[in-house]
Amino acid sequence: MKTDDPRLEKGRKEMTERIEKMDALTLAVLRSHLLAEQCMGDYLIANGKRSKWIKRQKFSKKMEWCKNLAKEEAIDSHWDVLNAANQLRNAIAHTLSAEEIDKKMQLLKDRYFNCLTEKQAADLAKQSDDYIAQTACVSCAGFIATLTASGRGQVTQ
Repeated sequence: MKTDDPRLEKGRKEMTERIEKMDALTLAVLRSHLLAEQCMGDYLIANGKRSKWIKRQKFSKKMEWCKNLAKEEAIDSHWDVLNAANQLRNAIAHTLSAEEIDKKMQLLKDRYFNCLTEKQAADLAKQSDDYIAQTACVSCAGFIATLTASGRGQVTQ
């Protein structure tokens, strides 16, 4: 195939759009997921955990501890959203499979839209995946920051 073949140009254009979309999703997920993880660290420190311990823990372990501390909010749907965001982050970080990433993105959407009002979900459904993922993670970060600010949890020794 010659470099000026119109089919090649069409394919190149499609691949450029695909990578730009993936770059936007990757940046949104990695940065907003990190924000949620930092908020969990703040919450754990506010409840007596040492920062050295926190740094050694995986995201899932930090989330488990936060959830255990937030007994009154232990069944809040934000935990399910945060878990789905973590699964999406792991898929983005560890695979190039668009199918796997799409599957995890759909899980995040399903869980996040489930915790929103019908109008909020309908409005958000019109947005791009990177915006939805970022909004979901930021919402979870806000949820955890609210727990920290309200002093909810039991101080651990």
